[in-house]
Amino acid sequence: MNDRSDAGARGTNKPRFFYGWYIVAVGILVNIAGTFAFSSTLSIFLKPITEELGVSRGAFSLIRTFEIGVAALIVPMLGSWIDRHGGRGVLVLGVLMEGAGLLLSSLVQSFWQFVVVRCSLVIAGEALLGSLVINVTIAQWFVRKRGRAMGIANLGTGVAKLGIPLAAASLFVLVGWRYTWAIFGIVAPLLVVAPALIFVRRQPEDLGLRPDGDPPPQTMDEPAATPSNAERRDSTEGVTWTRSEAIRLPTFWVLVITFGIAGVGIAGLNLHIFSYVTDIGYSPLVAASFMSTIALTQLGSTLVWGTLADKFDIRKVSCVQFLIQGVGLITAISSSHI
Repeated sequence: MNDRSDAGARGTNKPRFFYGWYIVAVGILVNIAGTFAFSSTLSIFLKPITEELGVSRGAFSLIRTFEIGVAALIVPMLGSWIDRHGGRGVLVLGVLMEGAGLLLSSLVQSFWQFVVVRCSLVIAGEALLGSLVINVTIAQWFVRKRGRAMGIANLGTGVAKLGIPLAAASLFVLVGWRYTWAIFGIVAPLLVVAPALIFVRRQPEDLGLRPDGDPPPQTMDEPAATPSNAERRDSTEGVTWTRSEAIRLPTFWVLVITFGIAGVGIAGLNLHIFSYVTDIGYSPLVAASFMSTIALTQLGSTLVWGTLADKFDIRKVSCVQFLIQGVGLITAISSSHI
């Protein structure tokens, strides 16, 4: 009788739904909101802004290059803060800055004003909303299912890239590009502020939980010590790296450079694809549909890459991903039609 009672008590204490999935859900919203500042979204505004403000597309492209540089300076400073305090405050501040920047973008009267707004509020907000903050937060909550959890959170980016071009093209017709920026500036904070404040927590140990929702280890003598963020072990190799140790590894810098170059290539394509499609004779709606088709492919592949990362060597998975990306970029650049 006592054994059954103990078993029943353990059963009732077991959480039915792991809290980490709430973090993943917030990650979806964060990735949607962050997309409002992406190159793919800026691409839709390139032609009307360059025509109204009287600036060349080359100069306009330099904005995005400078933005990437500014973000590269901001992001490294976030790591230690997130480790100590978590990502909740960073996400809220980021989306408020991005929203304010998008609202001000609707009011600019000259190109220099647009540059100042983009390279201060908008890009700082995008950096704070970027993949680093939400992925580091998710990584605290998942170990064995980390790739899957991040893949689900990244669905937000695919959903946004699928819907934003069509929404923006429609809004252009109804209210013009300025009011479209303003609407985006209002929607972004509405998506993130309340969910982040309510649900985001730094690590599962803060709620008496363990990564992946695993039960606490059963020992006869003493309870196992709860690992801190810095001491949590890698899921595959069982090796713990401190930040100072990691930045001294050549492998770390290879990863930084490799993923950085890959991001720059995609950013360049995304920035000009909308204008290119309209330049060769297609309507803005067709161009938006073309961008949404690209996003649909990304949306469908996100979960696939996340699952593969959990099951296979991440180095080989990344190589395949970069190879596919490289072939796609070369094909897009060399093609004269869609």
